[in-house]
Amino acid sequence: MKTVTLEAIRLENYKSFSGSVPGRKDFSCEFGHRTKISGRNREGKSTVRDAYFDLITGKMADGSQPDKVRPHDENGIDIDRVNVIRELGLRIDGKPITVSKKTAQKWRKPRGQSEEVFDGNVTTYSIDGFEQKQKDFQKWQESIADPDVLLMCSNARPFLNTVQKSTS
Repeated sequence: MKTVTLEAIRLENYKSFSGSVPGRKDFSCEFGHRTKISGRNREGKSTVRDAYFDLITGKMADGSQPDKVRPHDENGIDIDRVNVIRELGLRIDGKPITVSKKTAQKWRKPRGQSEEVFDGNVTTYSIDGFEQKQKDFQKWQESIADPDVLLMCSNARPFLNTVQKSTS
């Protein structure tokens, strides 16, 4: 297993962090030797953790799929046509590296209609600014540590879910 140090995180339109919503901002933070993230309830502490795991393991901190990451307005309605970006500045075995994951919506205009319709999401990955295919990015994830093991060592819920599945 490699030595991984989180040096920075940047979130754009990720869950509650969205410059697209009045009164909210995107999020970025640089980490030192020992950095604590603190705040009142519903301020985004768990969102930062989820974004880290979303990028480093492909799953949320609790082991679930990252399918509800789009920002929403004050009425809880998802905001369309904004890119959801999570970016990490890491140091792996002493070497700095930047990884990112961007989720964009696809829209198409059906023949004979004036309105565009949502046609799914497109997720792109990059390492140090070079776009990666999903399978190559997953290989990179696995080169650091097995994503499932990383989740289980970092949060009790994925570990307990695995134990529960194996005993049923």
